[in-house]
Amino acid sequence: MIFEINLSTIIFFIRKYQKVFIAITFFMMIFLPTDCYTLDPPPITPTDEFFVINNYGIPVIPDNWHLITEGEVVNSLSLTLDDLMVYPAKTTMATLECLGNPLSTELLIGNANWTGISLHTLIEQSKPLSEVESIIIHAIDGYSVIIKGQSLLRDILQRDDIILAYSMNDEMLTLEQGYPLRLVLPGFLGTSWVQWVDRIEITTTSASNNSVAIPLHAQILKPKNGEKFMIGTHSISGMALVGERIEITEVEVSTDGGATWQAARLLNYYVPNVWKHWEFNWEISEIGKYEIIARAKDNLGNIQSEENGLFGWQILSINVNVDYGCPANEITYSVSGTVTGDVQYGVNITLSGSDSSNTTTDYLGNFSFNGLNNCTYTITPSKAGYIFIPIERSLTISGGNVIGVNFDAYEVDHTCIQWADIIAMYNIYLSGQATWSAVITCYNQYASSQ
Repeated sequence: MIFEINLSTIIFFIRKYQKVFIAITFFMMIFLPTDCYTLDPPPITPTDEFFVINNYGIPVIPDNWHLITEGEVVNSLSLTLDDLMVYPAKTTMATLECLGNPLSTELLIGNANWTGISLHTLIEQSKPLSEVESIIIHAIDGYSVIIKGQSLLRDILQRDDIILAYSMNDEMLTLEQGYPLRLVLPGFLGTSWVQWVDRIEITTTSASNNSVAIPLHAQILKPKNGEKFMIGTHSISGMALVGERIEITEVEVSTDGGATWQAARLLNYYVPNVWKHWEFNWEISEIGKYEIIARAKDNLGNIQSEENGLFGWQILSINVNVDYGCPANEITYSVSGTVTGDVQYGVNITLSGSDSSNTTTDYLGNFSFNGLNNCTYTITPSKAGYIFIPIERSLTISGGNVIGVNFDAYEVDHTCIQWADIIAMYNIYLSGQATWSAVITCYNQYASSQ
C-alpha cells in the first residue's frame, strides 16, 4: 500500500509539473555545454614541459623593478611585485601558441593556469582620458605590443581574463616564462604575450595593431611526420584551437589527402580560448604512403581552410608510411645434411627473398642451406609471407673433427623486412665427415609452422 501511494504521488506531480520538467530539460539542452558531464577538462601542460622561446635572450631584471603606467592618464602608477600581489588575484586558463608552431619540429604550444592582476584593473586605476586610442605594453628587453582601437579597449575593460601574470600553474613565474610579469592575452598568438613587462603606456596616438587573434585550426600531435605504421588499428590524436572566445565544435580527419573526411572524438569540454584535444581510430588495411590531415569547425559554422597562411590544414598535414609491420606469428624451419671437409669448409645457411616488381605481393623467398658440394636444400613454406629476423637458432654437428662454428647475421634491416638479403649464415670449419642439422625460428606474418 505504501508503494502504491508513493507511486501515485509521483505520477500526480509529474502530470502537474510536466511543463516545468520540459522547460528545465530544454534549458539544459540549449544552454549547457555539449557533453559537459562526459568530457574531461582541457589538459594542463606542466611548467617544466612548457615550451620556452627567448629570441633575444633573457634580460637582467633590475633589483628596483616596478610596473609603471603612464601616458594620457590622470593617475600614473608605480607598483612593485608585492604591491601587485595585494590586488585581488585573478586566475585564468589560457593556451599559449607560438606563431611558428605549425612549422616547428618541436611543440610550441601549451596550456596553463595563469594568475595575476587583471589588466582592466590597472587601466581603471590609471584613469585614462576618454580619447585614448592605444595601449602599448612594454618589456624590459625593448619588445612591445600595441592594442589599438576604442572598441578593443572597451572589450579589455569588460574582460577579466586578460591579466598581467606573476604565477603559472600555482607557482611563481619563472624567469624563462617572463618573470616578474607577463601579459596573458587569451585568444591571441604568443607574439602578443609580452614577457618581462615593466611599463604600460596609454596614448591618444593611433598606432598599428600587432596583436593577432589565433586562427581556427587543428593540429596532429601523434603520430609525427614520417612515422612508420603497420597494418592494424592505430590512434591519431591532436588538438584544436581558435581565439576570440569561439568554440571548437568538431574535428575531422582525412587519411587520403583530403579526399574523404571522418569525424574525430573531442575529449575536452569548452573553455574560452583554450585548446580541445581529440582522437581518431584509424583502421589500416593496406600498405603504402598516406597523407593525414585534420581540420576544425567552430560554433559559427566556420571550417578551417586548406590554405590560411601558417594555419591552413595543408601546412599542418603529415605523411606516414604503412608496412606489413613486425609479424606476430612464429615459424620454425629445420634441415639437415652431410658435409666433408679438410680443415676449413663451410655450410652456409641463408635466407633470401626477392620481389623485383616491388609490389605488395606476399613473397617469402627460399630458405636455402648450401653445402660444400653445392647441394642446396630448399624449404618453401606452404603459405607466403614476410619473415623477420631469426629469434632462435641452433646447429647440431656429430662426427668429424670440428675446428669451429660461428654464426653471422648481417645486412639486416632491424625493422620489419620485406625483401630480405642474407639474414643468417652458419660457417662450419671441420676436417673429416660430419652430419649436421639446423633449426631457425623466425617471426613470420602469414606463414605458419605447418
